[in-house]
This record gives sequence, C-alpha cells and structure tokens, in this order.
Amino acid sequence: MAEPAPALQQPAPVAYSPALAKAAAPQVMSTQPTYQHQQEAKEAESPAMGRAYGDSGPVATSAPPAAAASGFGGSVPEEKEEDEEAPVALPQVIGIKALDFSNMRNFLVKPLPYEAGCVQCYIERDKKGLGKRLYPVYSLYMKEGDRFLLAGKKRAKQKTSNYLVSMSKTDMNRDGSNFLGKLRSNFVGTEFTLFDDGAAPDDAGPADRLRREMGLVMYASNIMTSRGPRKMKVAVPKVDLATGHSKVFRPTKEDDTMSEQHRNGHTQDMVQLINKPPKWNDTVGAYVLNFNGRVTMASVKNFQLVTADDHDRVVLQFGRVGKDLFTMDMMWPLSPLQAFLACLSSFDYKLACE
Repeated sequence: MAEPAPALQQPAPVAYSPALAKAAAPQVMSTQPTYQHQQEAKEAESPAMGRAYGDSGPVATSAPPAAAASGFGGSVPEEKEEDEEAPVALPQVIGIKALDFSNMRNFLVKPLPYEAGCVQCYIERDKKGLGKRLYPVYSLYMKEGDRFLLAGKKRAKQKTSNYLVSMSKTDMNRDGSNFLGKLRSNFVGTEFTLFDDGAAPDDAGPADRLRREMGLVMYASNIMTSRGPRKMKVAVPKVDLATGHSKVFRPTKEDDTMSEQHRNGHTQDMVQLINKPPKWNDTVGAYVLNFNGRVTMASVKNFQLVTADDHDRVVLQFGRVGKDLFTMDMMWPLSPLQAFLACLSSFDYKLACE
C-alpha cells in the first residue's frame, strides 16, 4: 500500500526580533488524519469518489526549526548580535478568543489576527427558488456557534463572471449599506480580481472612495484537457505582522493593477500562495491530500493554499462535504472577505480550465 500523505505539523513558538516581525507565520494544527482523494474527473462529484485510507489514529509530529523561513518576508537570525534587542516570543495562538466581533465590517475586511490560528468555517449553497438555480446564494458561517459572516451571489447580465458579497443574506444590493466587496473574472475564467466596496476609477465621483484590490486568483489553463485537479495561484497584499496593516493596491490605470504588477514580476508587496500539490496514489487511483477530516467528498473544487517554501502550513483550505455544503478554513494573513472571495472563484465555471 502506498504511504499516506504527510500529516500537518503542530505549531511551535518561534523567537524573533521586532525588526523581523514579518517573518513569522502560524502553523496549522493537526487532528486525526483522514485522507481525501481528488479524482481527475472534471465536475463529476459524488460521495463514492471520496474514499479514505490510512486512518490509523494520531500521527506523531515534530516542531519546525526555529529559523525556518515562513515565506512572509525573511528568516530568523541564528544568534543575537550585541546591539540587537533581546528576542521576544511571538503572539501565542489562543484560537477564536482572539477574534473581535464588536465591529463586523472591520473584522471581515481586515487580516485575521495571528493569535486566532486556524478559523474553521463552512459555506452553504442555496439553489432553491426562482432564479437561484443559475445564480445560487452562498452563505459563509463560522463553525463555532454557526455565526453568519457573509453572503455572495453571482450577478446576472454581466460581461464576465461577477460575484457580489454582502454582510446580509437578504440585502444583495450593490448600492446597499451591507455591500462589502466583489469578485470579477476575465472572459475565460482563468483570472479573478478581489475588490472591496469602493468605486471603480471610471465611475468614481469627487466624494467617492476609490476601490481597493484585495487580491488576485489565477487558474492555469487546461486547453489540452490534461487529467488532474485544477492548478491555481493566489496573491494578496503583504501584511505587517506587528501592525496588522496590509499594503494598499488602489490603481487608477491598468499598469498599476495587481494583475499587471504580478505579470511583470513586481511582487515584493504581495504574499503569493499556491495550491498544495496533491499526490497520485496508485492503490486508490486518485489524487490525495490530507484535509484532516474537514473534507469528505472528492471534487475538482477542493484545494489547499500554501506558500511555495512551506507546504505544511495551510493558509486557506476549501472542500466539499455535502451536495451543497463546503468547509472553509482560513488563517493569517487572510481576511474573511479575501478567503470567501477566493473560494467563490472555485465555484465559477472556467471555460479554459474545464
């Protein structure tokens, strides 16, 4: 039998100096391993495809080296210089107690606090009722307490795929007070831009706030119809761990957009994520990933986002658990809005990727 996919590592405190605060990132905590198999079939999705293997109980893990690079801006020095400040401990991960819901708009658009660790959520897809079959409503909830966070819906009569995100399931108006952001794709569905609730440069009036780009989702074209799951990359503005502030992309011309900046290799102000490569398992005849029991059905929509140099730290995880039910687990440096918009892109039909 083929070896099971490696388990995710447990978090471990890492020392850092204030000057290198950006270098750190939390680790995903592992529970009992359940291995999800992603079949290469296109949109054929059924419980029968999601077979499990290697469920042998808790897996021993080891702490990562203290000086390992995190992928978010540098590495930790091995020894302290004479004139350096004494190293201090990183903020401890305390879970959802670190989340502040007193201002929901701020909570949804700002990066999750480092101390929150992995925040587990789920997405419900509602296709019932007039108009919802073609344009379903997607609702995001936190697993803890089933707290509603966001709702999204694909807009009709648009030149390209365009999703609106609101703080209310009953108010999906672009001009409403609950409007929070949107997702827009290119014509073939290989690239999606994440926006906040600001105005487009061409439509902005003197009193309007210009919209901000919150991220970029890119899917690899599959014009040769090669077998296997979708390949994707995500870029979001870089976040300062010490202040919680992220870089601002508010372009007024095409050359300044995140898409053009990324295409030209100007990515110094971005955090770049890739989908964790699944491994083909000959025994089960499927691609396999370790979703730690959070995903139970195979789907080409399933993904895990990691940095290129750390495949164990899962920043965003998304996967199918029912006919219209999906899990979404996120952590710093993403905001709930960024994570939700990235997952909405996975629902969209992609002409060049199918």
